[in-house]
Amino acid sequence: MKRRLPVIQAPQSEAEGPARSPTAWRGITAILAFTFWLPLSMLAGAAGRTLLRSQLDPADPAVLAQASSATRALAALSLALPALASFVLACGLAGALLGRFASGTGARDAGVGGVGAALLATGVAALGGAFPSLLLGTLVFGLMAAVGFAAAALGARLGRRSSRGVDPRGVSH
Repeated sequence: MKRRLPVIQAPQSEAEGPARSPTAWRGITAILAFTFWLPLSMLAGAAGRTLLRSQLDPADPAVLAQASSATRALAALSLALPALASFVLACGLAGALLGRFASGTGARDAGVGGVGAALLATGVAALGGAFPSLLLGTLVFGLMAAVGFAAAALGARLGRRSSRGVDPRGVSH
């Protein structure tokens, strides 16, 4: 006959520890989204350069100077859209993690984290001299904040745990 040792478990409230505030989760989401976005932005930059090469030869600066305004706009979009898509993906992933693991938060909290990630990203870009004017930097921040809010909020909604069929101890039925 086997002897089984009793299992001593800590009470549920002590095991979980103190709950984080929604403000802390917003900050965590912003940092996660920015961290996810860094490697994705490098891949997006490579994809943008590949798209640019398919339209014109970037090695010759005279080609871009002599290009029509439509070609220049298309070249700018080919560099900007992959970067924006990578930011959307990063904010969506961070929002999904918030929706899955954060208690007491919602899609709005994830969206605020997406805006924080946009602030981090444009701040780093501004420190690197990416924006020739304050107006352009503000416009880019506004676009990234709107897209980051929507993507993180959607990610939080998609990542939310279903409470059906699960008792408080986490056992599925």
